[in-house]
Amino acid sequence: MDQNNTVVAKYNDHRQISWTASGLVYLLWDHIPLMIPPFKFTQLVNVLEEGVFEVELARIRCGPCRLMQEEPGCFHLCIENVGLKLSLLEFLDLVRLVREAARQLRGRCYVGRAEAISPADFEKESLCVTTLQP
Repeated sequence: MDQNNTVVAKYNDHRQISWTASGLVYLLWDHIPLMIPPFKFTQLVNVLEEGVFEVELARIRCGPCRLMQEEPGCFHLCIENVGLKLSLLEFLDLVRLVREAARQLRGRCYVGRAEAISPADFEKESLCVTTLQP
């Protein structure tokens, strides 16, 4: 992790999201650290937002992010090759954390990076979510 980062959303010391000096989003969930490029972070936002509104969640995918509900109240989120198993309360905590980080990160960019986060990335019309059947 970059030494120069800015915490943009924090639940506790083990669950937080930072913006790094190199322009990446740093998600720390319990003891699992993830460095996410801004365009992949918007895909994570989209998957989680869609998951909140799906009554019967089978599988939702956007880019490298996948969300599945194995059974009621048990979610499995994959970001590339990292998987998180979440209870309903943990899922909702992550959604709140990501929403706050997205709000804080809108319009931020890192000089020289093409993947700057723009407000349009968070509009419902720009969602790239695909709902898959089991």
